[in-house]
Amino acid sequence: MVNLLLNENMKIYQRLRTWLLIIGLVVTMVCFLIAQQYSVKPTQVADANWQINMQQ
Repeated sequence: MVNLLLNENMKIYQRLRTWLLIIGLVVTMVCFLIAQQYSVKPTQVADANWQINMQQ
């Protein structure tokens, strides 16, 4: 049974489509992490405008 599973895993990882999917997922995760680092954090906006927000 173990040999069957190893054989099927070997077949999956030999396909180009599998590697393209893995690379696509990694690139997507990296893009989301970069976007998260450069996005404005809600606490910064709230701290900067708290006096103006209180007067309104």
